[in-house]
Amino acid sequence: MALTSEVKRSLVEYLDSQRPLIGEQAVSAIRSSNEISSSERLTDQQLIDHFPKLFADLIEYLLTNGDSGTRRRTIEGALRHGMTRWQQGYALVEVIREVGIVQRSILDEGIERFFEENSQWSESVHDVRRNLGGFFEDSVAGSVQQYVENFTEQLRNANAKLLIANENLSRLDESRLRLIRTVSHELANVLNALTLTVTLITTGKDETVRSEMLEICQRNVREMSELLNDLKDYSILIAGAAPLQIEEINVRIFADELRSSFHALTRDAGVRLELLIDPDLDVIRSDRKKVRQIITNLIANAVNYCRKPDSRVVLAFRSLSQDFCQIAVEDTGIGIPSEHLDSIFDEFKRISPSEDIKGSGLGLAITKRLVEELKGSIEVFSKVAHGSRFMVTIPKTQ
Repeated sequence: MALTSEVKRSLVEYLDSQRPLIGEQAVSAIRSSNEISSSERLTDQQLIDHFPKLFADLIEYLLTNGDSGTRRRTIEGALRHGMTRWQQGYALVEVIREVGIVQRSILDEGIERFFEENSQWSESVHDVRRNLGGFFEDSVAGSVQQYVENFTEQLRNANAKLLIANENLSRLDESRLRLIRTVSHELANVLNALTLTVTLITTGKDETVRSEMLEICQRNVREMSELLNDLKDYSILIAGAAPLQIEEINVRIFADELRSSFHALTRDAGVRLELLIDPDLDVIRSDRKKVRQIITNLIANAVNYCRKPDSRVVLAFRSLSQDFCQIAVEDTGIGIPSEHLDSIFDEFKRISPSEDIKGSGLGLAITKRLVEELKGSIEVFSKVAHGSRFMVTIPKTQ
């Protein structure tokens, strides 16, 4: 038979009075269950935080016999509860089991006892049970819907990350393949030259020629050694096997050390090295070794391309903002044609028109990767016959 207003009113009042007892019984049953292990991380209060809202929705459900508006609000409440349990680490099956325990607690401690104490309305118990079952079906549906939406979002994010990873892997594979081909070519050239030189040394009888051939042989060996060392450094960077070693760096002391270490290089090349330090830039926290390697590569590159007797290289440290600083290396060398600026950091990129400018072609590629490891950026500006300026921007604190 249909529930009368009197039955509904009395039942609602009874359920409200029994709410603390039902909550205690539900918590005890959840705690004793061996199938809801995630509940062990929650306090008793966290387990019943949703009870006031759940009871309010259940009462409305009983009063309206679960009309469409009430069912919609019930599902909306279950969606929010499902999100809460998701954030608390529950598996979907645990949420469903917990909802079942709460339903059983309300049935045993609330509805069954109500009709035991009010036997005159016992014929209405079936309608109440049906409404209770419908309410919890909608509650489970809402929780499942929330989990499905969360799983879908996770899958979408995972697919996006996988797509990016595959694209990066594809680019990395292409880069490594190009690297292998270029290295093979470079080593083959050196080995061929070395083989020819050794042959001339062993077969020639002119001591002057032999001496020249020996010098060429030694130069070839040095170039091969430099190439292999650069390849070793580059392979470590590609593999990400060199973690950052962060320390405090006094910029002025660090710059003076760099100037001293470059003295022989710049003197032999006839290049004047100038040092500029922003008075507002005192200390940074970064990887000293990586910063030093970046600057060394840029200065060596600058000196290599300075061909005039009065050439100069400027190393400048500037404070850009509260969070970032800039390290710039500027030279008065031969410059870089504009069409090469976009590819200047590619592996084995050489733009020199002169054969006497040597190098592995990996220096700037290594430099760019080092800058990226320091969460920075590098830019280059250049004009043919007027020189180049490389600007590295890195955080003051890593």
